[in-house]
Amino acid sequence: ATQGWTCQAYERRGWCRHGKVMGTNVTLGATRNSPEQNCCACGGGTTIASTASDGTVAEAFCEKDTGGSCRFSLTCASFRGAADCVSGRCLCQEGFCADSAGTCQPRPKTTPPPVVSA
Repeated sequence: ATQGWTCQAYERRGWCRHGKVMGTNVTLGATRNSPEQNCCACGGGTTIASTASDGTVAEAFCEKDTGGSCRFSLTCASFRGAADCVSGRCLCQEGFCADSAGTCQPRPKTTPPPVVSA
């Protein structure tokens, strides 16, 4: 069963890569927590922009799915932080991203690169 799998697991198994679904329809949909809508590796989730040290805009991924389940309790474990129970899954609230431990951390603040006059 795939219950509790993270987006990283989908990527490791080769079902999703570089924002595209590589697997079959069996790996998608509500019974699998809709990775096509929730995982950045599968083309879902949220992407945020950040500024690299050289001033160019680099993209960073913001994973919303903590990998936690709330199917039976209808609440997420407190250690996950700012997470809401959505369709049996613990998803980070707006402005938060899941880290590798499955906790919601504040999304990094980004500022656009300065405008350079010619």
